[in-house]
Amino acid sequence: MVSDELRTWVVAGEQVIISVQGIDVTKLNTGSVLCSPSEPVKITTLIEARVIIFGIEKPITTGLPVILHYLSASESAKVKMLVSLLNRTSGEVIKRKPRFLSKNCTAVIQVEVARPVCLECYQDCKELGRITLREGGNTIAAGLVTKIY
Repeated sequence: MVSDELRTWVVAGEQVIISVQGIDVTKLNTGSVLCSPSEPVKITTLIEARVIIFGIEKPITTGLPVILHYLSASESAKVKMLVSLLNRTSGEVIKRKPRFLSKNCTAVIQVEVARPVCLECYQDCKELGRITLREGGNTIAAGLVTKIY
């Protein structure tokens, strides 16, 4: 329903009220994604992302517990692997498998989420390909999903 008018189709970006049948309401949460059954959104617990590290006080290391924010949802996660440190302007790999990430750097990391989430690579779907990482109430990094495992 759009503007109190029933429609059989809508355009991406329109705000709608949807009635669905055959779905357990307890399975719907903030951040749930409605998609076509013929082209389902990928569900994953492990992603790779290119991130910008903000002005953090302590370095990011493997195993750091974080909160992954995407769309309007958030999930507990941890930094599984530091893949590479990148040149901030050119994007070239400076160092593979760094021991830590310090403030104001760009890197490729793997993030493991506690529960499955609906994400896509940024190149495939911009809205489902953006993430933010928070720790201790502070945003420590933001980036783009580059790979889904």
